[in-house]
Amino acid sequence: MEPSFVLQRAIRALKPTESIKLSYRADTLYANGKAMPSWVSEANLKAPLIAGVAYFNTDELSLITTHEVVERDILSIEKRHFVFGFNVVEIDDQRRLEFEGLIREVANVLDFSKDQDSIPMIAVIAHTSYAGDAIANETVALNRAKEFIQLMSQSGLPEEALMPIVSFVEDGQDAYPVRSVSFKVNYLKNTP
Repeated sequence: MEPSFVLQRAIRALKPTESIKLSYRADTLYANGKAMPSWVSEANLKAPLIAGVAYFNTDELSLITTHEVVERDILSIEKRHFVFGFNVVEIDDQRRLEFEGLIREVANVLDFSKDQDSIPMIAVIAHTSYAGDAIANETVALNRAKEFIQLMSQSGLPEEALMPIVSFVEDGQDAYPVRSVSFKVNYLKNTP
């Protein structure tokens, strides 16, 4: 069987992520890179069923740990931000879809149960500016953060794990635009 055909078939069947590279030589399918344990288990079951594959070699494949997955997903949560118009506090339909994606990520990654050494806290950071009326800007920004906290709480996240913060872009290296809300995950020591 043509090696390129076998490799294409293996890629379609096994659906490797970007971190996994498949190659094929002499009846053996090779996987190298980094993979989730669940992908390796499934690939071990499917690979022998692919015509032309006699052996599946994962010697050069390293497993992604749960800790790495959580760190990656926390970074994904922290990269999200929502930009608002002037004096707008509520989220519109488009932002609501993005918000639902955020909630799914948080629910899949963070464990808020109290029986752990540390508990995640999400800082809901509203970014504003001193330009114009700084006190009014701070009030609107705080209301944006509180709006997100209310929506997150209504979506099942514990309100005590959500903290509003107002950040003035002039105070430091603020990577987010004025009139936006972003998120930062921190872990606090659990004290019974």
